[in-house]
Amino acid sequence: MKNLKRTLHILIFLLVFSSSHVLAQPLNTSFDDDQFYACVIDNLNEQQINGVNNRVAEQYIATDQELSALPNLTCISYQISSVKGIEKLTDVIYLDFEDNNIKTINLENNLQVTYLYVDKDVIVQGYNGQIEREETQMGKSPQSSLNLTIPLVIGGAIYIIFAVELMILFARFNEKKWKAFIPIYNYIVLLKIVDYSAFHILLLLIPIINIWILYKIGVYFATELEKSKVIAIVFAILPIIGIPLLLIKTRKNLSNTNNNFSNMQSNMSNVTVQSQPIGMVDSQMNSNNMNGVPNVNPQVDMMNQMNIPQMTEVPNVNPQVDMMNQMNTPQMTEVPNVNPQVDMMNQMNTPQMTEVPNVNPQVD
Repeated sequence: MKNLKRTLHILIFLLVFSSSHVLAQPLNTSFDDDQFYACVIDNLNEQQINGVNNRVAEQYIATDQELSALPNLTCISYQISSVKGIEKLTDVIYLDFEDNNIKTINLENNLQVTYLYVDKDVIVQGYNGQIEREETQMGKSPQSSLNLTIPLVIGGAIYIIFAVELMILFARFNEKKWKAFIPIYNYIVLLKIVDYSAFHILLLLIPIINIWILYKIGVYFATELEKSKVIAIVFAILPIIGIPLLLIKTRKNLSNTNNNFSNMQSNMSNVTVQSQPIGMVDSQMNSNNMNGVPNVNPQVDMMNQMNIPQMTEVPNVNPQVDMMNQMNTPQMTEVPNVNPQVDMMNQMNTPQMTEVPNVNPQVD
């Protein structure tokens, strides 16, 4: 049973291999390589010779009139081995046979050829013009090189714009700016900001799932930057457009910033430094409530009430009075005087300096 399966596998392999290497005879007998004939038919369709663009090489016989009207022939990577039949292309100007298996090309009947591109080992007969070979053109003709250059330039420009946007976004979240310009690593930094592991970078390679991951990242940034979650959808589909929408400050954000700043200024203006002279503290401590013990001397209480009618609300603005208060009563702010005679003497010595506000208009 095992031998039977092995035999079937070998037969299938031989059939596939042989069918891929057998050359079919072109319908136009002027050609002997079906790949070269297929290339000619493709060029006839692309250039719409005689207004027809739906020819099929396996079913269509190209006429000599059609072949002679073909101005350009590009056959890159067609695996062509023989170019027999090229003599029918009498008016062809541009020929490109790069990346094929051609050994010899005879252009004695192709007098209009001015551009020829072939592989480096191809022998060209009947042509005295300049030949561009693969070793000088790096295997690419000017047309194919231009086709590759334009996408590279556009892709590079898009990536630079995207990296600059990421750089500004990273700065908002205290990440180093240079990280935005390193491919793949910049996405790892994005995942780090939103507290995702680096393993999620593999999920970004899976279709549909990568859009969901980018959406979750966009939701995080939209929440942190106080933006609508609709921007997260844009970020998931086109990050190069979603990032600027996240970074742009709207009028709402600006008004909130201005309101916070104005509230801060108003709060600072309402803060006042209230000072209380030492003499007044002494009077208050001796008058009614000194450490919870009431003053039992009616004379001292009467003098305190007469001498400090409003000093609990009006601060002393005379620096000389404040200095004298500190010199005369250095410890009265902490230790209450329980001797009524000493307290009376202190108040008699400084009756107006410690308790009565300055009423001199010149000083005010």
